[in-house]
Amino acid sequence: MKISSVYIQNFKKLYRCKIDFSKDTTLFVGANNSGKTSAMDALGKFLD
Repeated sequence: MKISSVYIQNFKKLYRCKIDFSKDTTLFVGANNSGKTSAMDALGKFLD
């Protein structure tokens, strides 16, 4: 079973965020201070 998306709510800078995963590669792109690292931290906690 593969995870196709995750929903992050009230985690650090992220009020509400949905991340859809691609079959091959998923990239986080955004301006400085937009929450990319917070999203990665949330995924790290989820996958531990």
